[in-house]
Amino acid sequence: MSEDLNKNELINFTGTEVGYYFICKKKLWWFHNGAQMERENERVQIGKIVHENAYARKKKEITIDDKIVLDWQEDGVIHEVKLSDKMESAHEFQLLYYIFYLKQKGVENLRG
Repeated sequence: MSEDLNKNELINFTGTEVGYYFICKKKLWWFHNGAQMERENERVQIGKIVHENAYARKKKEITIDDKIVLDWQEDGVIHEVKLSDKMESAHEFQLLYYIFYLKQKGVENLRG
């Protein structure tokens, strides 16, 4: 993301795009241009099963403006379920983006 982007431009990204930016620029390009090759990937499928079964009593998948999808939030804490911590910095930036995005919408005192 360029330093020249202003706050209004930053909220045009999705959480997935922010994550992909830190994981792989090519993956981001493919995703942004409509190619979602991972959909059939076995690890992605396992991740979906883990996501569906983890913390089953929590309300999941809170979609906001078709831009970000929170796994769930409770008492101002945003939670994300990930299969592994292998790409932890990308996951952290994705959470930070969610907090930034919601702050731009007037939601305060969030953490992840």
